[in-house]
Amino acid sequence: MQKATLHHILTLLLLMGLYIPTQAQMNYWTVTPKKINVQTTSTSTSNLPGAPSSYAVSNGTYDQNGNLLFYIVDGTIFSAAGTIVGNLFMTATMGNEIVIVSKPNSCRNFYAIYLNSHVFVGQDLLFTEIDCSGTNPGVVANGILDRFSGNIGGLAASKPLANGSRWLFVVAYPGVKKYKIASSGITIPIDAVILDFAFSAANNVKTEAPELELLEGQTWKLAWGDVFNNPPQIFKIDLTANTATYIANSFLAKTVTGATGMAGLEFKTPSTALYVSGGNGVYDVPLNTTNAVTLLNSSSDYGNSQIERAKNSKFYLVSNSGKFGQVDGNQIIASPAPLSAFTVQSQGFFVGATLNDQVDADNYNYFFGIPQVGISNYCSNRKVFKTILKM
Repeated sequence: MQKATLHHILTLLLLMGLYIPTQAQMNYWTVTPKKINVQTTSTSTSNLPGAPSSYAVSNGTYDQNGNLLFYIVDGTIFSAAGTIVGNLFMTATMGNEIVIVSKPNSCRNFYAIYLNSHVFVGQDLLFTEIDCSGTNPGVVANGILDRFSGNIGGLAASKPLANGSRWLFVVAYPGVKKYKIASSGITIPIDAVILDFAFSAANNVKTEAPELELLEGQTWKLAWGDVFNNPPQIFKIDLTANTATYIANSFLAKTVTGATGMAGLEFKTPSTALYVSGGNGVYDVPLNTTNAVTLLNSSSDYGNSQIERAKNSKFYLVSNSGKFGQVDGNQIIASPAPLSAFTVQSQGFFVGATLNDQVDADNYNYFFGIPQVGISNYCSNRKVFKTILKM
């Protein structure tokens, strides 16, 4: 009996250890007034109920079946039916990114995190907690998390860590900071400062960024560019995985030679380069000090848009006339129908079109704060056991 019980336990541990959750980009983008299915290259669109025709920044959240829970346009929160159910806590002008993450250890609560800019005065890092457990979503908490100098900044959030918490990263003058997103709230840890004023001053780091990108792997990478440099510079640092501490001597600064501005960036696959929208076009920027940047062909009309990698592995952006385009080899091409059938009316803060901020490689098939649970049958000593596994 003891041997059978031990075998049972070892088998259970092995099964749980071998389980690896499926992870991907967003299944759907909320680009008002459209919901866009980007799961395959054959994209599809549908109308968002009640959506305005234009926006500065937008984002949305969906359940495991693809049903819309809520979406946000600028400071307004809409239900799935298109009714206004609340507003984000605002103190000034909205920045270019709204990060939406599930609240750890909750079934259907979410944090919307964003920056507001008091131009030439400073910035507020803000949050609004949205509860979707009832018939309609509703705001249950909000507040100011931190304050910065400068005019503009960028945000990025990590996937859930092993304990369910996440990291939030902010680049804003004068440096880079991290925050812990946990079931108890969003807090500033003791080691919150990743790059401080002294480092930024000594290395001529510019931190007034329209966007921040995080790439997770054996080491994590943060990348951003400064909106006021001409030509712009791109900055990259490496962090230890999970603990998110700066890795010494990993800092890289690179000038995007030929570019006239800075609107957005996205890590390529693999992570040895970035796509950067640089005012007069889109650039392929190697993350080293030796290889030159390359201007993508036919990209001059796309240099003022953010860039996002979709679940279908395509890199999308928006032209100056509001039409979707995508990276195709060393050029930008117009996206085929149905994306070409509507015009994106977006004007961000110091940039042109903004796109949804994603938690890259997160599991958007199940985007909740409580792990998904399934039951797996397995055999041990000729008996069938049922095991509940976190998914």
